[in-house]
Amino acid sequence: MFSYYCIAIKFYIMKTTQRSASYPSYTIRYSLDICTAIYKNYGTNYRASREELSEILGISVGNLTQKVSAAVQYGLLDLKSKEGYKVSDLFVKWFRPINDNQMEEALIEAFKSPTLYGNLIEVYENHIVPPLKPLSNILLQRHSISESACEKASGIFLENAQELELLDNENRLVFGKSLDVDYEEPDEEDNFNGIPKKESTDKVVFPQIIKKNNSNEGDNYSGNSVQDGVIINVLLNNRRTAQVILPKDVTPKDCDTIKDWIDMIRKSFN
Repeated sequence: MFSYYCIAIKFYIMKTTQRSASYPSYTIRYSLDICTAIYKNYGTNYRASREELSEILGISVGNLTQKVSAAVQYGLLDLKSKEGYKVSDLFVKWFRPINDNQMEEALIEAFKSPTLYGNLIEVYENHIVPPLKPLSNILLQRHSISESACEKASGIFLENAQELELLDNENRLVFGKSLDVDYEEPDEEDNFNGIPKKESTDKVVFPQIIKKNNSNEGDNYSGNSVQDGVIINVLLNNRRTAQVILPKDVTPKDCDTIKDWIDMIRKSFN
């Protein structure tokens, strides 16, 4: 009996302390800033310790782990056990490109490098990428990202995709477009204090939910003409009403796109 309880307690501890699968905690832009500072201080051959990186970046050793881990996952920073960190050939390809195409290729390669991103790209390339909340739930249920980390991981993925202009007007993940990343080098006089202490995902843009209070609850499917299109009221359970606002020039392809979004939103409520 005692042995049974020990096994049960051990299982409970393992379950409650389950770690998240690996994901980049910072954007590619942030990682490029870090690697630029390392390159300017140590070049391409010297491997720096965490303590040395802490000194040149102005970041405590304790707060350095996730930052350098993201750069390693993007393939921009190379880590060798017991020897330290140095910038990778991929970073040099971006920082000292032979031509603009090589810089663009390096950014795409960095985006594809994390294991999580490779899995997401396999699913969503040339398809609509879900917005933040549904994508967070997908990372939790299908990619072993912990509940406490799934929203941050999805936000960083979406911010990277937008920063590299990989999302088209319908939010489809598309490669092969021309990239024009506006990059500013960190201020060397500030000992790299230009690195933001917290990465923001405010730039991620998602479809807005338009709220209206003048719906006709008795209409199961009614179209009401408005200046910029048509409002369609749909009667839900318990006499609640949802509204769909369509432009006047809506096409069958537009309806297919709306259906794709609704299908993805539906999954987030399962």
